[in-house]
Amino acid sequence: MLHLHTHSVYSYKKSIAKIEDICNESIKQGEKSFCITDYGSLKSFIKAFSYAAENDVKFIPGCEFLIKPDESIFSKSIDEKINFYKKEMRLKRTTNEMYAEYEKEIEKLEKINAVDNHSVILLAKNEDGFKSLVNIFNNTKEEGVEEGVPLTSKETIFKNSDGIICLSGGIKSEALYWIRNNDEKRAIECLLEWKNVFKDNFYSEIEYQEMNRNPEGLLTEIEAFNKFIEISNHMNIPL
Repeated sequence: MLHLHTHSVYSYKKSIAKIEDICNESIKQGEKSFCITDYGSLKSFIKAFSYAAENDVKFIPGCEFLIKPDESIFSKSIDEKINFYKKEMRLKRTTNEMYAEYEKEIEKLEKINAVDNHSVILLAKNEDGFKSLVNIFNNTKEEGVEEGVPLTSKETIFKNSDGIICLSGGIKSEALYWIRNNDEKRAIECLLEWKNVFKDNFYSEIEYQEMNRNPEGLLTEIEAFNKFIEISNHMNIPL
C-alpha cells in the first residue's frame, strides 16, 4: 500500500528514514511510486526526484504544513492574554474589583484546550501542484514557530490550491481538534470549508498515534476517529 504521509530525515526530530530507504521499501512492496511529506520542509525534493529517476519510479512530492489555529484557541495568543492580566494584577492602580475580574478571565483562558498548530498534508498531483506547494512554502511567514517550522495560514493554502491533493491531516487536523472537543458542528463547518476549496481532491485522513495522554473532557483518539469517519461518510468525503 502506498504511504502518502511519510517523513524523511529532512523532518527535524521526526524521522531518521533516508530518501533511498523510503523509495526502496516502496518498491519492495510492489509500488511504482513513493511519496514524502516532510514536516514543513521541501528539502527532500531534489534528492527524491533524482533517486526516483535512477530507479524508474515516480516521486510524489508533498508536505505536512503547520497551520496557525483560530486566535481563540491559539496557545501563543492565550498565553499573551494570561500574562497581560497577571501583569495588570500587580499594578498599584488595580482595584480589588479589577483584580477579581482578571482572576475570572485567567480562569476562563486556562480552561481552553489551547493548541500550537493544526496540520494538513498537501500533495502535488501535477506541475501546477508542485508550483502551488512552492508558493505556499515561500509565503509561510506567520508568527509562531514549532522547532524551526513556521506556521502558514489557511488563506495562503486556499489561494494556492491548483493541482493539489489535500489530506485533512490526521490527529492534529483542525477538524479532529473540534471533534475531540465535542464540537461536531464546528468540525463539519471546517470540513466543508476545505472541501469547497479542494472539491474532489480533498480526503479525510485517519491515523493511530497511540496517544496516552488525554486531557479531561476530550474524546479519546479512537472515539474521535470513529466520529470523524461517521461525519466523513455522511459528507461524502473519501477516506
